[in-house]
Amino acid sequence: MSEKIYLNDLVIETTRRCQLQCEHCLRGDAENVDIPTRYIRELLKNVDYIGTITFTGGEPFLNPQAIHNFIDICKEYGIEVGSFYIATNALVFEEDQQHKELSDAGLLAVIWLYSFCTDNEISSVDISTDQFHYGWLSEDNPLKIFSFVRDKGEILYENCISEGRAEGFSNRFETNKIEPDDLMVYLNTEGKILWNCNLSYETQREHGVSIAQGLKIIKAAQRVTA
Repeated sequence: MSEKIYLNDLVIETTRRCQLQCEHCLRGDAENVDIPTRYIRELLKNVDYIGTITFTGGEPFLNPQAIHNFIDICKEYGIEVGSFYIATNALVFEEDQQHKELSDAGLLAVIWLYSFCTDNEISSVDISTDQFHYGWLSEDNPLKIFSFVRDKGEILYENCISEGRAEGFSNRFETNKIEPDDLMVYLNTEGKILWNCNLSYETQREHGVSIAQGLKIIKAAQRVTA
């Protein structure tokens, strides 16, 4: 039997698509790419426990199918997941949206996540309602019906990460972690593993490693700490 690992924090980049071009975005310009299911499966087949799963992007609800696929694969492999976190601009849930199926699939994904996770005390969905997002959301946005959904609130310029479009106007820098000291794993749409979720797409291409290589590093770290 292959050696299984646990992940305190797993972040999955569901898509690099986004409807907006916010000046503070650490990712950089949007890219028309979604994560293939095979990358999620390749990682999860080696995992037996996840403390917190985070879905990010881009705008994660432009690809809610990735969340559905994650749950299905976890069930298939018997993986326990404690809690979840999603940050969203919530635009796909507005009444005037072009594609209602995205809203329906997104709401179902949130319901199924909450039902699937075993410790939802810290589970949450943050809606970006800061000064970079211009108050377009209606009060009856359907995502707001859930008790664990909250407004993210104002962002201080000095707290922005100096990556992507925010490079140059922020004083805060993030360096790429080479070793998985806290077992936070970031899986991006290109099938690369990183140890830092606060990186632009450009920096990710510079520092990312293959899933196979990332798994070797994690397994070696867990043998040392066992």
